[in-house]
Amino acid sequence: MEKDIRFLVTNKCNYNCVFCHNEGQEKVIPDKELDVEDYLFLFKMFKKTTGYSGVTISGGEPFTFRNIDNLLKVLFEEGAKITVVTNGALLDRHFEALKYVNRINVSIHSLDAKNYDAITQTTDKLGKVQENLKYISQHFKNLEIRLVEDNTPNFFG
Repeated sequence: MEKDIRFLVTNKCNYNCVFCHNEGQEKVIPDKELDVEDYLFLFKMFKKTTGYSGVTISGGEPFTFRNIDNLLKVLFEEGAKITVVTNGALLDRHFEALKYVNRINVSIHSLDAKNYDAITQTTDKLGKVQENLKYISQHFKNLEIRLVEDNTPNFFG
């Protein structure tokens, strides 16, 4: 298995999961976050020193990162094999950029919509995630989708 470098691109998230303590969210200062050029530099150094080209993009929710589409594009153009770890709810805003991604790992906290909403403290997001995954599976045949079963205890039933 090829080694990846992992970029935690943001602490921000569009969910407010009951088990997450939102570490660092209130302290996010956009002009203090790394830029696309910084991540590209880090990737080039990793690739040059290790020979590996795998990159895993995570967060918080990486699709809340202000320049995520451009980051995916420049890493792809540099030869990166990209995995994105996501909750899946924002994928529809970034379908165009998914052509640069090899795999998405989607964290699913429950397949029961009521439990999902309670855990994520959102409304009707599971349906949105399901719609996004259906669209991706129909339109991005080469994009590997992994559903990551969350081992979070079922607090709600």
